[in-house]
Amino acid sequence: MFLFRKILIIVFLIILVGSFFSVKVLALEAGGLNESGKEAGFKVGGREMTITEIIGFIIKTILSFLGVIFFISTFIAGYAWMTAGGSSEIVDKAKARIVNSIIGIIVILLAYVITGFVFENF
Repeated sequence: MFLFRKILIIVFLIILVGSFFSVKVLALEAGGLNESGKEAGFKVGGREMTITEIIGFIIKTILSFLGVIFFISTFIAGYAWMTAGGSSEIVDKAKARIVNSIIGIIVILLAYVITGFVFENF
């Protein structure tokens, strides 16, 4: 189980770091993006992001990845519950993990809403 957690953390960090750089690079390599946007009637060549927008984007991205971790944690707990084979100790651990996951996702959602409100309005 320790090896699985270690691999999960490594994959999460790789995805987290890679997601910050991939979107702009892919858009830059597309070529002709500005011309297509102008022809479609969109405003192109927008402004640079401010530091508060960057921080808000980073926080929202991290909170989104925490939502993925919630799903994985709930899935693992559900699998443990299904394969418990009648062992009340394993079922109790799985129930506790599911409850903790639900509490965690509530905290994540509240943090996401508060972050969105603060960075959009201030």
